[in-house]
Amino acid sequence: SYEAALHSYLHVGDVSDAGLVGLRGATYLDATETGFPPRLQEPEAVTFGERPVDRVYYSDSSVQLRDAVLGRVVYIVKSGSPQTVVWNPGKEGDHMRCARPGEWRGFVAVEAAACRDRGVTLAPGESHTLSQTLSVETLDVDDARRRGMPPPMTVRPRSSRAGLTVDARRFSGFRRSPGRRSRVRAAPGRIAGPVRIVE
Repeated sequence: SYEAALHSYLHVGDVSDAGLVGLRGATYLDATETGFPPRLQEPEAVTFGERPVDRVYYSDSSVQLRDAVLGRVVYIVKSGSPQTVVWNPGKEGDHMRCARPGEWRGFVAVEAAACRDRGVTLAPGESHTLSQTLSVETLDVDDARRRGMPPPMTVRPRSSRAGLTVDARRFSGFRRSPGRRSRVRAAPGRIAGPVRIVE
């Protein structure tokens, strides 16, 4: 048995002007509170700000990260993942040793996951594949206005894919290739690092 998550840190223009859509109606565990109490996602979008967000959503649905500042939508499609982890440290990120003050405003972690009570158990010879596909499109101008967002900028669509396969005989993953476009390539025997979409 094991738990797994693809730790995708997605670049945003300003986390306060970004929202994650597609989890409405899902139950989540709130890791910012003692005992991880279950909550229900009632608003359409998961929003971010100075307070930390650290949640495990029980959902296998695709989600959209809408970014008003960069004027784009990141589409996140996954498989083999019964959960989605969503994390941003908020203002507490100013005191993290692994980041500079203010860097928390520039990313949202959205992770395909199989963890806690939804971890994976394999019998000898069985396998399980956890994968996530990211694609980017320009945010619709009319939709942005209806949501009260700033006018979007023009960006070129692009996509990347990351995956992790585990079975009883081998362990393989993907790592990022050098370059601004965050292309990924197979790297047998390596654990996947963060996949970040950048300008």
